[in-house]
Amino acid sequence: MTETIDAETISRDFERLRPALKAEWPDLDDDELAGTGGDLDKLVELIAQATGYTKSLVRQQITELHGMLGNPVLERLEELAGRLEERARELADHELVDKGRAMAEEKVRANPLQSVLWALVVGLVLGLLLGSRRGR
Repeated sequence: MTETIDAETISRDFERLRPALKAEWPDLDDDELAGTGGDLDKLVELIAQATGYTKSLVRQQITELHGMLGNPVLERLEELAGRLEERARELADHELVDKGRAMAEEKVRANPLQSVLWALVVGLVLGLLLGSRRGR
């Protein structure tokens, strides 16, 4: 049988436990989670209502999550997961830029005369704006 954890311990370690709670139950509302203030009973009630799990199961899961706090292997894995998530965002951004560039090239190739005229208009406007500033 799994040991249960006391409310004071959860309250004390709540800020360290919050990321693990969000990872375990990503659909939890951040404000509602913060609103529990680390109160174990409120926390159990919130998670039980959000998931449909029994309160005893939720309490057991919170105890297990708390037991993993401070585990160097887990902390390293969380760090690596964060770095991978950041890298995935960067790659997605680059992919969007590449798609945008491809779309622009396609439009220019489809309408070369219109593209040249727009480039001339933009160049003229920029030239007028920059030229008027130099004259001051």
